[in-house]
Amino acid sequence: MLPQIVEVVKNIYHISEVHSLGVAVDVDVNVHTEKFIGVSNELRVGLAELLKNFKNNVNRQPELKNLIALIEKYILCIDDWIKFPKLI
Repeated sequence: MLPQIVEVVKNIYHISEVHSLGVAVDVDVNVHTEKFIGVSNELRVGLAELLKNFKNNVNRQPELKNLIALIEKYILCIDDWIKFPKLI
């Protein structure tokens, strides 16, 4: 399931306000920024729930420790995206 999450994160991060260098699309950048932040928040909530479930089961499945560390790393990245949204 984790590779799919990584692909979603990649796609979210590549939301763009331009089709090519210097040519802006005829939409409001604030709309894209709000959507980016909204989707990032939803992704963060989903990862936080997944992290909570993994932490509850780590005693029965020790191999979850690596996934827990990875998810915690991604959550920090998503927090940065939410604080400082950057549309390419």
